[in-house]
Amino acid sequence: MKKHINRNIFGKKHSSLSDQIGNLFIYFCVYLVLMLLIFSMMYTAVLVDGTSMENTYKDGDILYYLSTDDITYGDVVIVEVYKGHEIVKRVIGLEGDKIGFDIINNNGTNIYQLTVNGKVVLEPYIKSIAGNSKTYYNMFGSSLDSLIKIQPEKFVQNGKKLEYVVGENEVFVLGDNRGVSIDSSYHSGAFNIKQVKGRVDFMVEKDNNVLFSLLKDFFWPF
Repeated sequence: MKKHINRNIFGKKHSSLSDQIGNLFIYFCVYLVLMLLIFSMMYTAVLVDGTSMENTYKDGDILYYLSTDDITYGDVVIVEVYKGHEIVKRVIGLEGDKIGFDIINNNGTNIYQLTVNGKVVLEPYIKSIAGNSKTYYNMFGSSLDSLIKIQPEKFVQNGKKLEYVVGENEVFVLGDNRGVSIDSSYHSGAFNIKQVKGRVDFMVEKDNNVLFSLLKDFFWPF
């Protein structure tokens, strides 16, 4: 007995399984092309150059950022230091915040402690959280000394320590690998919010397939 697939049965046309699979494939390809177009219009790609954001991002990773003014504490952003020179850093302080750097001894171990408006910031993302006083000096001491000399008006006294005050329309950023990062703790201080080009939303690790990674993180509808 012959099957009536692909024939009109009771006025309705029935498709074969292969036709249905083919249609689904076409729909998926159209969807993928549309998503690629949308993604390319929304996001800009940058290549990580250096180790200042380890262990979050490594040298050679590809980051995709969205041009937006909607940034907050903990966001990773692209900052244009000057024309043609961009850096990838994490937002630590916003307008009016007071940033403090401490070192405390916990059972013989020196712990680096960052405060914002007197509250300790928990930073599980930074590469180095413990070490000796020399390491701490390399992270915060020498660069902060330069910053204090260049921008003394930006600091206020709080007990025994100085705190950096983030100015109007400014953002204070640091790298996750504090020992090697040139950021707002360096001589440049806080950056104008207009220098922030966008917020990083997606990342493709070095040597990974770009299309597959984006499909998994952005395009996949389920």
